[in-house]
Amino acid sequence: MITSDVALAATVLDGGQVLGVATDTVFGIAARLDRPAAIAQLFSAKQRPATVALPVLVDSIATAKALVGRLDPVAQHLMEQHWPGALTVVVQCSHEIAVKVGGHHSIGLRMPSDARLLLLLTKTGPLATTSCNLHGEPPVCTPAEAERVVGDRGIVLDGLPQGGRSSTVVSVHDGVVSVLREGPVVISG
Repeated sequence: MITSDVALAATVLDGGQVLGVATDTVFGIAARLDRPAAIAQLFSAKQRPATVALPVLVDSIATAKALVGRLDPVAQHLMEQHWPGALTVVVQCSHEIAVKVGGHHSIGLRMPSDARLLLLLTKTGPLATTSCNLHGEPPVCTPAEAERVVGDRGIVLDGLPQGGRSSTVVSVHDGVVSVLREGPVVISG
């Protein structure tokens, strides 16, 4: 099912299903961070190995801090410079948080610049997310394509991605920045 109703999308996520959603970068598939069965469905829909951790979308730097406890000052500086936007920042966190998305002691965080997605995040809290496609394939571009990936595991929020490129991904550990994936945001070492 494809809908334009953000409240319905939030209800579906609250109910433990997944959501296909256009972001400011590519079409994504998302599940509430506090719904383990939904995250399992996300891995299943994408056919993603459980060992490949999922990034998490947040609605603010404050939410990022609340989630991980403490932000490396360099990571926070990058967030302040480039959020909202197409930058995913991988930071250290507790094992209990990281394991929710398939990680060990770190988590990738991003604050999207899409107003509708930010509104959804204020209703649902952090969302585990990844590009909406089968693992290893290019991201899908339309709600109908996303609906095929999501299947009967949830619904799709109508819309089109704004960017077409996956986010830049950097890791920040003890103040050292490493670029893990190049994307729209250029980070120089």
